[in-house]
Amino acid sequence: MKKILILIGIFYTTYGFSQVGINTKSPQAPLHIDAKGDTNNNTNTTDDVVVNGRGNLGIGTITLTNRLEVHGNSVVTGDDSVKGNLDSKTISAQGGIRVGKEDLTNAQNHLEIYSNGSGTGLRLENEPQINNTNLRYVPVMTQKSTDGVLAWANLPMVTTTVEGTVSGTISSNWSNVTSSISLNEPGYWIVLISFTSLTQGSVSNANRSNVFVQLWDETNNVEITRGASSTESSGFKVGAPQFMHVLRVDKPMTIIGRAKCLFTTYIASGFWGDPKFYAIKIN
Repeated sequence: MKKILILIGIFYTTYGFSQVGINTKSPQAPLHIDAKGDTNNNTNTTDDVVVNGRGNLGIGTITLTNRLEVHGNSVVTGDDSVKGNLDSKTISAQGGIRVGKEDLTNAQNHLEIYSNGSGTGLRLENEPQINNTNLRYVPVMTQKSTDGVLAWANLPMVTTTVEGTVSGTISSNWSNVTSSISLNEPGYWIVLISFTSLTQGSVSNANRSNVFVQLWDETNNVEITRGASSTESSGFKVGAPQFMHVLRVDKPMTIIGRAKCLFTTYIASGFWGDPKFYAIKIN
């Protein structure tokens, strides 16, 4: 008779309330397991397992909206495949991945993304090996699209070289001594002007002067920078790089080299590889 009453109670609970409680008299879902038997409404649920009316499974929670919700730590032994979006604060593996940073041990080597005040926004390392490769190319992380997608790419260290010519006579007023060259690609450029000067006329050693060289922005009609090198007395040639300048280009621009000296000197050709005027884009 006692067994019959128990079965009647189970069927009554199942069909009357459509809820089964294990270790709880007040199940909060169609299936509710309360390991400690201490759940009170929505409190003390860390030990609970429920299956709600939508077939969702909750571990450590009785209020869930997703197919599976685990409130607390979990360990997966074996492969874990996710087909869809992965939204997580922290994913950890030995030397693997850390997102959001909850200070998990040995998760700092390969990929770390956290911006909670205790680290950088993005850190990605794969230790690219370039010792046995063409050193004109360096693996870098570049943005491939406007939505922030990043990917590894071999970015050439030298992408474009623009060459001009150097010739002319240098006197006491600024005069053009190079052709104009156009820098149409934004980025950083190394610009070099180099020539050999040949002093003529009656100039004593005591009256020797400098040759001043100016890099001029023809687009905006302003000086970019200038340099100087010494001359020699009459009849002597002096060759030295006038200057090398790193120029940032934001918009297309045209540049030219100008020079002046207190007395007349000439630009000589064919000595020590001079003259040169060129710009090299370095990124």
